[in-house]
Amino acid sequence: MPHKQQNLKRQLAHAKQDLDTRTDALDKEGVDTKQRRRDPAWREFKARCSQLQSRLRSATAVIALTEEVKKRKAEAPAKADKAKKADKAEAKKGSDGKKKQGEKGGKKKK
Repeated sequence: MPHKQQNLKRQLAHAKQDLDTRTDALDKEGVDTKQRRRDPAWREFKARCSQLQSRLRSATAVIALTEEVKKRKAEAPAKADKAKKADKAEAKKGSDGKKKQGEKGGKKKK
């Protein structure tokens, strides 16, 4: 796991802990769950959690994309070799010097 993802998970755990602490404090004060949204500290902690979750999802997507690109790059030379061999085999079959039907050479008509 890359450092960025580890850091984001650590930060998210810390932010959730802060949010839980503030939620518990509001519960002790008797604040209704709908009224929590009016508390600036609770909103700040909630926004921080959402932000970190979004960043973590993005980091995970980037890692998956990078792995897919590496896989494709590893497969590309093998496919290119097969394509070259197929082209060579086709060239040998059709290399009798004659033009195939439908092929025309020369100038274009006006």
